[in-house]
Amino acid sequence: MPEVLSVETEDDLDERAYRAPSGGGGPLGGFGNNSSPWKLIVVLAALTTFAALVGFVVFVRGGSSSPSSSSSTQPNGTSSTLSANDPRVAASQKALTAWGKFAVTGNLDLVKGTFDPSGPQYAELQKEVPALQANPAGDPPYQYTLVAPTSIDTSDKTKATIRGVVHITRPGESEQKLAWDITLSANPSGGWWLSTVASAPADYANQALTAKEDLCTVAKEASQLPSDTAIGTKMNAEADFAAQLGVARQFYGTANDVWKRMVQSAPSNLRNQVATVAAGQQYTVDQLNTVNTQDDYNTMVKNFSNSKVTKDANKALALVSQYTKKQCGVSVDVNS
Repeated sequence: MPEVLSVETEDDLDERAYRAPSGGGGPLGGFGNNSSPWKLIVVLAALTTFAALVGFVVFVRGGSSSPSSSSSTQPNGTSSTLSANDPRVAASQKALTAWGKFAVTGNLDLVKGTFDPSGPQYAELQKEVPALQANPAGDPPYQYTLVAPTSIDTSDKTKATIRGVVHITRPGESEQKLAWDITLSANPSGGWWLSTVASAPADYANQALTAKEDLCTVAKEASQLPSDTAIGTKMNAEADFAAQLGVARQFYGTANDVWKRMVQSAPSNLRNQVATVAAGQQYTVDQLNTVNTQDDYNTMVKNFSNSKVTKDANKALALVSQYTKKQCGVSVDVNS
């Protein structure tokens, strides 16, 4: 039976673990009456069009998640590459996103409909509720991106196993990568839901976690993500400045992680330009981390217009986008 991933305490962390900082911020005050709730974010986005949000799939918090000590067997069979639109991939990512939200709150309602309530992974989450609710990390949740998913063929047609590398990100924390087998079971209402997550076999993990990621894989990820207008709409749904700032930090923090991956995957003739865009992303994250009030934010936005880092990043983004359009058929500038 596949092993079950559990949330560990800080003392139990190992090299596979991913720890979230505890605590969260309280309200810092709202925007002025004459301002759209996300007006300043849109201004910032206009000045820093290098931002590209990765579609986020999320993970766990408060401790971390790593395989338990129970025995396990990974599925056998042939594999086939899947697209992001495959219902099994979509179900996997939806469950992981819900898991990440649960992981910073301890609210099991957030995973209902995406986890099989009779499955071992849901049972494991139930055990984690008291500890997570006693010390919730708060927003933003973890963001998980399932990369290059493949289907592992099995004889049981009521189950499906998706194997892939999951990139784990959260603003202010280092990115990690894990190789997982995600086992889905058939939902009686239709579709799939998550039953179990296990570590992928060592031979696959060793190869997948050290392989250089293809530039076009990352570029395609970025090209399918929401524009600044869509992010603004999400911010508009938040009632106070602290929540709106949280959305901004989540957006740019995730974009920062994507561009770090782009640097690693870029060919030598493009690496300098990609690194320049990545530097702009890092600058944005660093600046947002200094903001506590709307006055701080207004000052930060004003400073962006005079920032050489920002101007250089915008110029580099245009060149990188031209390259990805030609080589990959996608633009990495989501606002163009």
